[in-house]
Amino acid sequence: MSTVIQAREYFRPRRQVSPAGPGQIVIDLESLILDASAGVQDSLRFTVRTLGLNVSDEELIKVAGWEPVSALLFRWIGEPDATRQALQVYQDHFDSQGRYLSQLRPGAAAVLAAVRAVDWQVHYLTHIGKDAAFKLMNQFAPDAGIHSIISSVRPGSGLMRPHLLSGLLHNGKIAAEQTLLVTDHPLEMSAAADLGVPAMALGYGRAPAVMLMQYRPAAMARNCRDAASLLRLHCMALARNAIN
Repeated sequence: MSTVIQAREYFRPRRQVSPAGPGQIVIDLESLILDASAGVQDSLRFTVRTLGLNVSDEELIKVAGWEPVSALLFRWIGEPDATRQALQVYQDHFDSQGRYLSQLRPGAAAVLAAVRAVDWQVHYLTHIGKDAAFKLMNQFAPDAGIHSIISSVRPGSGLMRPHLLSGLLHNGKIAAEQTLLVTDHPLEMSAAADLGVPAMALGYGRAPAVMLMQYRPAAMARNCRDAASLLRLHCMALARNAIN
């Protein structure tokens, strides 16, 4: 079940945004400004030690973040059922501890400043559940001026993200062409293309830039500073179009 949680009930944004607004930006805060590699390594290390896997710390550090965790665990374990159990151990640890070991990417301050400066609704869309989302916001971006969190009540799968995006558009008052999706998630990019939503791809996130390019994004950010500049330019262009 998806929900829209009003962030201003818990935080004090620097500005009040009109409910209708001139447009809206949909972001994933983790993808946009956070580097989760420390948490991924910590959670993999916990999984390896808990299950007694024969994986050295040097090997773990070398491969963590370069291929999906499920693929890594299967390569180390080699048996589907045991891999699923190991993946659950990893996910539970990452959800409870690893996620909050993330670090701000270089240029994160610039992109957060760009988000604050935009006179649009800013929605944080995520599948990690409202409690985890609020905790991340409070830890890394308490004054980002985010208007709402779009998530499930409890943590879910990334497969729900296109549904959350579609629900935001269908239940809101702002047209798809006045929406900007900022993401590194291929499923979201595909959904945006189907819904007619312009997308800015984050080429420094979980998916290779070459994979994201097949969805024909309006722009591709190579790093946080890129993302900050592109956010400003895109919103200025849409604002001019709205006036004309």
